[in-house]
Amino acid sequence: MAAPTAGLHFTPEVLARQIEALAMDPVALNNAAARYGKPIIVAETAFPWSSNCPAAWTNSLFGFPPTPGGQVSFLATVAQIVKSLPNKLGTGILYWGAEYQAVGGVNEAGFDTASFFDSNGNGGGCRL
Repeated sequence: MAAPTAGLHFTPEVLARQIEALAMDPVALNNAAARYGKPIIVAETAFPWSSNCPAAWTNSLFGFPPTPGGQVSFLATVAQIVKSLPNKLGTGILYWGAEYQAVGGVNEAGFDTASFFDSNGNGGGCRL
């Protein structure tokens, strides 16, 4: 049985470079749309709202600051890229760890700084 959807995964260590490249020339997503003719989802993406995230993330954000506004700008950019795919095949974005919050003794690999909640558990990250 053929898969109903094609998904592309962007991890924080490289997502800013990938999104910057996609914004200038979205070859990977366009190729996936043309090759598979299936709805395309950018899966498991995230972006930090705080510079307290892992250093590897802040070293490669390419124009998007690690702030709530930067998180919104990043997601708006990704949404525009997905929306612009040919034949309306851009279906959506699946955000990784939107609900994460810092919990003592739990290794969240920094994703608590990329959630939609600030460090106090208030809706303080992305408010789309």
